[in-house]
Amino acid sequence: MFSPDLERELGYGPRADVLLERADGARRLWIEFEVSRAYPVANHAKFATSHLFEPQHPSDTLPVDG
Repeated sequence: MFSPDLERELGYGPRADVLLERADGARRLWIEFEVSRAYPVANHAKFATSHLFEPQHPSDTLPVDG
């Protein structure tokens, strides 16, 4: 999700475990299975940060627990 330069600058690179994409490219669904008990919002924070620095396409979706 990040460019290699931004990964080096921030010290991490958010990644999804599964990326589902419609054949026509109209929607991409990023799925993250790992949830840290010590830091339950860590993955969400990484995805949010990545969107601030390199916004994803409007068709990208990251499901979150409510």
